[in-house]
Amino acid sequence: MKTKVTKTSIANHHKNVKAGAYIKPRVQIVAALKRKRKALARTEISIMTGLPINVVCGRVNEMLDSVLKVIGIKKCSISGKSVEAVFLA
Repeated sequence: MKTKVTKTSIANHHKNVKAGAYIKPRVQIVAALKRKRKALARTEISIMTGLPINVVCGRVNEMLDSVLKVIGIKKCSISGKSVEAVFLA
């Protein structure tokens, strides 16, 4: 069963890449950071963009070291926890 799920997930991921499904969330994340003009936690980005947290985390991780960078630790205004702060590279 695990093998089928894994193969299906990978196949869907490749299908999404070809369809450009990840482009719009990336644009929304970058736009939110430009609007705010300061580093944000992933949860804050999720709230600002309306994107689910799992989408934000995946797209932020893809863009780290190219479009975005982790600039340190900050207290999240939503959760109150110490989290990574990301901003435009």
